Amino acid sequence: MKNTSFVQDFLSEVKANLSSLVVIPRGNSTDPEQRQKDPKAVCDRHGFDGVAATVTEVVGSLTASNFVGLQPDLKNNCGDLFVFRRKYRGVMLYVKLQVSTKTGRVICHSFHEWTNR
Repeated sequence: MKNTSFVQDFLSEVKANLSSLVVIPRGNSTDPEQRQKDPKAVCDRHGFDGVAATVTEVVGSLTASNFVGLQPDLKNNCGDLFVFRRKYRGVMLYVKLQVSTKTGRVICHSFHEWTNR
């Protein structure tokens, strides 16, 4: 597990670049489970105020105490993905983030309900 300052540094970078946030949709997937994890579907299910506003609010409120761990980005080979768990309006959410090494944009790879695996 990485130390707290490592995670805080990452979150500082995320918050400094939050206006560049890109949310990866899953609604076009042929897999029903993946469509259930689509950020728009999650926001609709829980009556949240829209994808951009909700994801921005949740990501902007993350702290090092919400950090769960790192996952390698095997799909794009662009560094690690930071995984967070955060309760928002009574719903425990799973949030997976990365800052692009190429563009500096904040990428939200996953935004859906937390499930115990």
